[in-house]
Amino acid sequence: MENITFTVESLIAEEVSKHSLTTMEQSVLTAFIGGLYAEPGFSDIDAKDLAQWTGISTRSIRGVLSSLVQKGYLNIDEANDAGYVIIYLNESKFYLHPEWRNDEPWYNNPEGKTYAELYSA
Repeated sequence: MENITFTVESLIAEEVSKHSLTTMEQSVLTAFIGGLYAEPGFSDIDAKDLAQWTGISTRSIRGVLSSLVQKGYLNIDEANDAGYVIIYLNESKFYLHPEWRNDEPWYNNPEGKTYAELYSA
């Protein structure tokens, strides 16, 4: 079996070809996914992190985040114990993360099914 290496950029580029993501959405999503370093589902990233990583103003980042939430890529957690708004990758998009995509059940999930949908059979 051939060992294929995925990068955040290649996975996002594939997504852009399927869905209409703006250049700014692509930049923010690439930076966001690149900043996810722990187990699937974990995040401690906020809008200020993304502004710093992308060079895009925090105000513009918030608009992009709103759009990515509407398109089903991200979830926003405002009611947490961290004291700031945390951004999460929607579980149906875990396949976009180069490491998370290989963890079952997310492997080869381009349909964007949730955990419950994958295991409800």
